Amino acid sequence: MRIKKHIVVFISFVIICFFSADLFAFDVLDRKTTFEDSKFITLGAGLGATGFLRQKGISGDTGFGFRVSAGHHFNRYLQAEIVYQFSTFEFSSPDPIAPTQFLHTRAAMNQEVLRFVISYPTVLAQPFLSIGFGGYDWVGVNQETALSFPMNFQIPFAAGIRSYIYENVVSFDIEFGYQLLFGENQSSDTLTLLGLNKVSFDTFSAMASFVFHLF
Repeated sequence: MRIKKHIVVFISFVIICFFSADLFAFDVLDRKTTFEDSKFITLGAGLGATGFLRQKGISGDTGFGFRVSAGHHFNRYLQAEIVYQFSTFEFSSPDPIAPTQFLHTRAAMNQEVLRFVISYPTVLAQPFLSIGFGGYDWVGVNQETALSFPMNFQIPFAAGIRSYIYENVVSFDIEFGYQLLFGENQSSDTLTLLGLNKVSFDTFSAMASFVFHLF
């Protein structure tokens, strides 16, 4: 229920920001705030909500995420980015000593991604889609849980809206991302200890970022 609540709040936030950005964009139409050519490198930073999806074996709550990125516009439509995201989560998992009870754990997740972004630049509130590949790892997982999450692969997908608030220099991006994770399952001995058939989950992120388009 917490995840649904946060998603509803974020969608409402996106709608408000979209219409605000759209109205602002029309107000500054004569100042040409859309992206116009392909000579810019991008540097970005953002904050938002993160959480778990498609959970099996654990029960996660919505957490907090921070992101930084660096990229390059190949042209008006295509961009490549390197993204680092740090997220914190709380989740519950079966107690190895008493599997009918649960342990509550706070841990952090590092995600490193190379992604490609396709945008539609002929409007002032520009929709975009992205797909990429990368890795992730966990830190701070309580050893009492008996869970182990070594570094593994992920495939991230995202959709969002970009609006330039200063001509070809600064944009405000809002996006929702889905990270398809690999390797989160546990060894057969651990699953037996926890009384589980499988541990599996993906993650999501809902981010608002300022991006600087330079050089």
